[in-house]
Amino acid sequence: MKCLRLFRSVLPMVAVLASASALAGGLPVLTGIYPAGANVAGGNSVLLTGSNFPPTTFVTFDGVAASILRLDPNNIYVTAPAHAAGTVAVIVYDNTRSTSGAPTLPFTYSEDFDAGRDFSAVQNPVGAWTYGVAPALGQAIGIDAATGIDGCLDTWSGDNLHPVVGRNRTATTCNQYSWSWPPGMIGLHPDNTPEYGVIRFTAPETGRYLVDGRFLCIDSVVSCTVHVAIQHNQVTLFERAINTSFAPEAFSFEIDLTLGDWLDFTQGNGGNHYNYDQMVMDARIRPAAVFSDGFEEPN
Repeated sequence: MKCLRLFRSVLPMVAVLASASALAGGLPVLTGIYPAGANVAGGNSVLLTGSNFPPTTFVTFDGVAASILRLDPNNIYVTAPAHAAGTVAVIVYDNTRSTSGAPTLPFTYSEDFDAGRDFSAVQNPVGAWTYGVAPALGQAIGIDAATGIDGCLDTWSGDNLHPVVGRNRTATTCNQYSWSWPPGMIGLHPDNTPEYGVIRFTAPETGRYLVDGRFLCIDSVVSCTVHVAIQHNQVTLFERAINTSFAPEAFSFEIDLTLGDWLDFTQGNGGNHYNYDQMVMDARIRPAAVFSDGFEEPN
């Protein structure tokens, strides 16, 4: 069984799928926004849900127009623009561009970094994050260039279909293939080779950073057998062999980084095969100068 079957495509900047019938339903209705935040650099892909979104829908974040990636009468997928830290209004306009009755939801910009929240379906690198492939643990990475849409997932891969980086774009669990993929989480799937999938964070400035998160295998048919690691400039800080599904491996530590230093969150197939090896990850990185709480050293 192949654990991942991708419909690979280069995403158009705008894919308009809405029909004129949406206009007959009245004003747009905005019921959800996911994720409901971004790093101040923006660039992440955000899903707006609701109804009556016409083909001429226009979206703003605090008055700044957002690029629309995909659109249908019930969903708008946009790229969040950059903005200073704080909560802003996201507004969806119909073809009249009138603010009267235009639906609004809050959206929060922060100075922290979150691998799932900050994911982009169209930019790589995006902000401090890069998706790529290493021939082996600790080796130089090649940047993924192929985008794909696979059900509720947006994906990045290199020359081959695997290793692959993906994110559940929705606000609900994605039950797909043999997986139960939690909402908003970013994930890695290995290849049947020594290659490692890599999600890289590059320090945007020199300072101390607080890092925490977890790795989680989500295959429900057979327990996965993978190797995960976190490396700082090719020095391993954390590694685990994960042989059980739905048993999180948590990490939390503080680290001093120089501008341009990188942290790689990686996954390999554990030395056997790549079937039933889908893993997801939380990874949050906070500048200690902005956030006051702390963690322990890597273990």
